[in-house]
Amino acid sequence: MTSSELYPTDINPCPSGAETKVIANCDAELRAARWRPHGDAKGTVILAHGRTEFTEKYFEVIGELLARGYVVFTFDWRGQGLATRELEEWQRGHIDDFDDFLGDLDCIFADEFFAACPSPRYVLAHSMGGNIMMRYLHDHPEIADRAVLSAPMLRFGSGIQVQALRLFASAASAIGRGNAEPFVSKPQPPAEQTFEKNPVTSDPERYERTRATVIAHPPLGVAGLSWQWLKAASASIEEIWRDDFMGELKTPVLLLAAGREKLVDPKGCRDYAARAEVCEAVTIEGALHEIMMERDPFRRQFWALFDEFLSRP
Repeated sequence: MTSSELYPTDINPCPSGAETKVIANCDAELRAARWRPHGDAKGTVILAHGRTEFTEKYFEVIGELLARGYVVFTFDWRGQGLATRELEEWQRGHIDDFDDFLGDLDCIFADEFFAACPSPRYVLAHSMGGNIMMRYLHDHPEIADRAVLSAPMLRFGSGIQVQALRLFASAASAIGRGNAEPFVSKPQPPAEQTFEKNPVTSDPERYERTRATVIAHPPLGVAGLSWQWLKAASASIEEIWRDDFMGELKTPVLLLAAGREKLVDPKGCRDYAARAEVCEAVTIEGALHEIMMERDPFRRQFWALFDEFLSRP
């Protein structure tokens, strides 16, 4: 399944000048891609996707970053996109431990394909990617000068239901059912998914663009998740809320929350910024979880905040 090829469609064209490579790390192969802007580059944006996502979903965003003068470097996380899948049921989202993602980043950032990307370097990460990149920046603050995290997975929530789900995930993993699909996961084939009641965007055209891309190339898709993914994600969330972790962060981080968030804790960004000195939080009111895939009024707010934050001395 691993491939360096990119898969545009008529309604989702690939920005010109793409360069791709498969980067190997032990038991995983990871698809990486790089674009250079016309003229001199202002630096590099490291684009890190959320859960279930893939490089093709971000073609529009990549084009907007190129228009701003940035080199764009992105990759598919293991377990999704065209990176190595972890399970025989390859469409099920799974990871044994989020430390595996960090190990993959070590290989990605040590590779000459990334080394050619100019400084200054910035991180732009969404959801799960925000959690992982926050941890990587904690350990390797030299990798980026600033980071913008869109609806980052800082917390699922703090209610009894969330706590119970964590206990179920730990119990399922303990009895050898970690690879199984939780009862709370109701995956649908992309062809059966509809815009109505989706929790990620209020923009029907961008929603359909992503859906059509997966229908055109099914190996890009992820449906559902495993108990072990939930356990690993919960452990990674606990890690970033440690007082010593927050106190040791050095990279300035802008946390952008979605005002109508339904997938992660909508208060997570505000609460985190109140405790982590290098972080600040802004809420884009009215937006759903995938802010970069939202309607234009929300996206204009997003890009204005992004541009202002990266322009600071």
